[in-house]
Amino acid sequence: MQIAKERRFQQSFLTLPGSGASLSGGAVRELPIPDEALLGDATGLNFLGLGDQVTYDPFYLIDNGFLIPVDARLSSLTFPQDWAVDEDVYTFWARSDFDGHIGDTPFTGNLGVQVVYTDQSSDGFTLNLTRSNLNPEYIPTSGGAKYTYALPSFNLNFKVTPSTQVRIGYARTLARARLDQLNASFAPSINVGNLGSTNPSNSALSATGGNPELRPYIADGVDLSVEHYFAGNRGYVSGLLLQETARLR
Repeated sequence: MQIAKERRFQQSFLTLPGSGASLSGGAVRELPIPDEALLGDATGLNFLGLGDQVTYDPFYLIDNGFLIPVDARLSSLTFPQDWAVDEDVYTFWARSDFDGHIGDTPFTGNLGVQVVYTDQSSDGFTLNLTRSNLNPEYIPTSGGAKYTYALPSFNLNFKVTPSTQVRIGYARTLARARLDQLNASFAPSINVGNLGSTNPSNSALSATGGNPELRPYIADGVDLSVEHYFAGNRGYVSGLLLQETARLR
């Protein structure tokens, strides 16, 4: 089984045509709206009691060059946010069924094992922390991990009476991290509105990313149940005891 996830950051800011995309670069701050883009008063906000509003068709402005898309990666948001994760999973399993008696009590059961091999990898971008100036440099990065786990399971069913059965089972299970948690990218950001905040919950600086070497959670579960059938096996009552322990491997 092969699983892949890819994020391609395709976002643009809309700016007015001129000599630059930023204010410091001489960007145009205002232009008249062409008559062809203006919409009728019926599309205003009179129904909200706000009076007539200037309404226009933004697609006309984009299609005719009155608004110019600028890739967000060419703006002050210079960090690339693309990443890709690939996960190849191979599973092998074996199972044996058995039955017998302990005294006069018959039993059935099965014993099995599942071997799971995983090869996970991710490509992305990270910050070059060796630079000492304030101009960040983002460099391609990659990482991954390979691991194999054996997941045994065991089930045993005792037929204590014709209408009562005792079941006991054990299984080890595996849960991998989400693909977005495995991405290799590191993308910091800044919220200028929080620069003066002293509240740790409203920090101006933050970052997102993942870890392509994350290992899965492994859980060991044991369950014990007693089942009593009645009314010609058309109904039953059951008591269940479940014990499960999960840990990161």
